[in-house]
Amino acid sequence: MPPPQTPPQLAMPETIFDDLNAMSYDATNQGFLDGNNALQYLFVEVDSNGYARWTYTASTSTVVNLAARVTQLTADVIIGGSYQSQSGAINYNNQNYKIRLERDSNGVAIAHAHTV
Repeated sequence: MPPPQTPPQLAMPETIFDDLNAMSYDATNQGFLDGNNALQYLFVEVDSNGYARWTYTASTSTVVNLAARVTQLTADVIIGGSYQSQSGAINYNNQNYKIRLERDSNGVAIAHAHTV
């Protein structure tokens, strides 16, 4: 069987979007800064129905899953966009985006906004 070619596109609950939308971006650490300037990292978790979705936390030491680095585009989409509740997409600059879990050229997990 050939390896999968399409990275997973994960749900982002509206409550998570709303929280992240109110934060700022730290390009050095590739994460979000909350109102207390605490870094918040994106992670993937499984919801109560067994589906993968995005979440965030300030701690990188108490979770099993890898923190996904947030690209500048992804931060721009989340902070500057609006959540579309029917599709779960984020509208930014008149384009709809969803966030995929990918790896960069060094194998690091990243949260990458892509058009849908």
